[in-house]
Amino acid sequence: MSFNIPDPIDQNYENGSSAVIVDMRGSSEIVRKKSYSESTNNYNKALLEHTGFMMRLFKCVFARIESLSIGDCFSFNDTGDGCLCVFWNNDHPLTCLKVASAINKHLLTDEYAKKNDIGFGIGLHTGGSLIYRTSAPKRDFVFGIVANTAARVEKFTKNLKDSKKNRQDDPRLVFTGNFKIHLEDLLTVKEKKQIAPISDYRLYLNDGKDEGHFLYTFPPDHVERYAN
Repeated sequence: MSFNIPDPIDQNYENGSSAVIVDMRGSSEIVRKKSYSESTNNYNKALLEHTGFMMRLFKCVFARIESLSIGDCFSFNDTGDGCLCVFWNNDHPLTCLKVASAINKHLLTDEYAKKNDIGFGIGLHTGGSLIYRTSAPKRDFVFGIVANTAARVEKFTKNLKDSKKNRQDDPRLVFTGNFKIHLEDLLTVKEKKQIAPISDYRLYLNDGKDEGHFLYTFPPDHVERYAN
């Protein structure tokens, strides 16, 4: 049996793109524990409930993207316990923020997430990317530092969950200085003032930026403004 890698039907060579990645904290353990402690029927029910939870998240993402009328200037991939979206439309940082905010609001209100106390983190970054899009099988491959950095930012939110020094120190939605710079061009003066640095934290990656990435967030009430 041989497998052929399909040729791309579309590629994004744009220098600018913005990525958001969301990951649930320990969501798969809920189902895994059921498989060891409950009957097969109960495990299957738990798996169906968890699958329904993830599908509601994906529907939320696509509904928000559709509302923004950006055509096909985006890539979507599920990551098992979350999803990755990359945007390269004209105002991609703002598009990315709006989708991330919709995800944030959805996960805070989803009954399954609340019942099972599922936490989550959301990371955003702006940078270059190459999207390799295929038709059969239909799949978007994302190359470049933008997705990897967004993922590292999302993981970094785990380090902030117990910090109570400042209101910004327990965020779910975090973005890099790169994202901030490009986003500010699309915001009003009042909106810019809402961007808050996360203490003195920096995220160090092996991406050629020796000084590391400064991290930022919005107050929760301001994040919700972009959700609808």
